[in-house]
Amino acid sequence: LFRHGISPAGLLRLSFAPDALTGFEAGSAGYVGRIRAPGRTMRELDATVFSSFVRGGVELRGEWARMAHAEVLGRNEYITRGWYLLGSYRPRGRWKPLRPYLLIDHLTVARGEQYLSDVHDQDAWSAGVRWDVASKMAVKTEFRSQLFQSPQHRHFIRIELAFAF
Repeated sequence: LFRHGISPAGLLRLSFAPDALTGFEAGSAGYVGRIRAPGRTMRELDATVFSSFVRGGVELRGEWARMAHAEVLGRNEYITRGWYLLGSYRPRGRWKPLRPYLLIDHLTVARGEQYLSDVHDQDAWSAGVRWDVASKMAVKTEFRSQLFQSPQHRHFIRIELAFAF
């Protein structure tokens, strides 16, 4: 099966949302599979824990994740970890189409990991506004900044256009 480029994978997600706390959800998820990295195949085992609270115009979200890549026929294992916190608010009245937000995220990429060779450690924050132009279209603009000095240290402004269908 693996010799023909097919890689079976599994995903399990468990969560709960108690009636006594309207808008709250927490849970975890796990993924197992195989990936191709330059010159080898690796096992992947991911785990995540998440929580969210959405009520009225308030949205609070957070997630912690761990990604493990291990050589199928070797001893090396590469562990990448990350987390994020997001807070946003949707005003009422004529400002309802706007949703300002603040995002803080952290990512530590395993050294020597070839599959993620173009991904760099992150310690960043972003602030932006999402504008729901229509029921199936949104424009998002944000300012993002790294919190530590590195060759990848940068500040930038991003504008995105999103469609739902």
